[in-house]
Amino acid sequence: MRPLVSRSLGFSLLVGTGVLLSCRPENLSYALKVDPPGTSPPVGQALAGYARTPSGLYHRSCVHQLPGGARVDPLTGVVTREDGTIYQDPACEYAGYPSRDQPPATPQSLKTSMTAMTVNGYLQSAVASTTLADRYRTLEAYWTVPDAPIGSYGSPGKVYYTFPGLVSVIHPYTIIYQPVLQYGNSSFYGGAYWTLASWICGPVTCWYSTVLTALPGDVIHGVAGFYACDAVCITTVAATNTRTNLSSYMYGSAYGDPDYASYAYVSVEAYSINACNDFPATGVFFSDISITKMSGPTTPSWAAEYMPSPTPSCNYNVTFTNNSVTLFHN
Repeated sequence: MRPLVSRSLGFSLLVGTGVLLSCRPENLSYALKVDPPGTSPPVGQALAGYARTPSGLYHRSCVHQLPGGARVDPLTGVVTREDGTIYQDPACEYAGYPSRDQPPATPQSLKTSMTAMTVNGYLQSAVASTTLADRYRTLEAYWTVPDAPIGSYGSPGKVYYTFPGLVSVIHPYTIIYQPVLQYGNSSFYGGAYWTLASWICGPVTCWYSTVLTALPGDVIHGVAGFYACDAVCITTVAATNTRTNLSSYMYGSAYGDPDYASYAYVSVEAYSINACNDFPATGVFFSDISITKMSGPTTPSWAAEYMPSPTPSCNYNVTFTNNSVTLFHN
């Protein structure tokens, strides 16, 4: 039976299928070349071949751009194009250093990704958690592209990310699904302007979708979720610019109820931030946030998280209601 789809957002949101795609791989070596949780990379290693993604430090050879509308299995690296043809990205030969190794059972301060006097890693978040018996299935949010920071973003690696996201914790690995708004050059794309892309990252490998540009004042609709669930779920990550109605989207494969998300985040992650004017002056505002669990719609209980003692010391603040989150910097 063909999946039912909705194209109201400019991409195909899979909402039902009777097709059995595959079973969970027995050999997880593709996804699990990791150092012990909490391990930080040597400072030199972070500069030699590693890049700053919206999920932490990953080797450049282990970050891949997907063709438009493709689906990736993050446990095997198998990619299915829209036309049904298949290829496999090579296994990563390097450890990954996700900003979140294993999300905490209760909110706590987060480690930085590198030893430095500048902001490097998750800076501030609103986080909600749920029980294993009733995990999160979908997250949607809207946010407005802020004015550009007035600080200089001339060098690759100085980058500001903000996004909503879902994190699946399936021992012994985590996978994050995130539609991302970016300012700066991550070394994969971008510059001194705003860009949109969707990301799926496991412990050592990341994939991102088609890159779009955005302008201050544009309203972004972000989606991350588990759809078309039978023995296998099709995960959807999408960032849609409602002004242009263009979407940067991608699909993934997950393996039933155990892979649903345990955590929902609305976050700012940034690297090589030297001054408060490297942040958007007004912060970033997320609204109309909706989350569903396995049991149906839910009202999240948000909690604030902050990087401990970041430099520069700006007016960081996280505020929230049931369906909105604001991340202030100045």
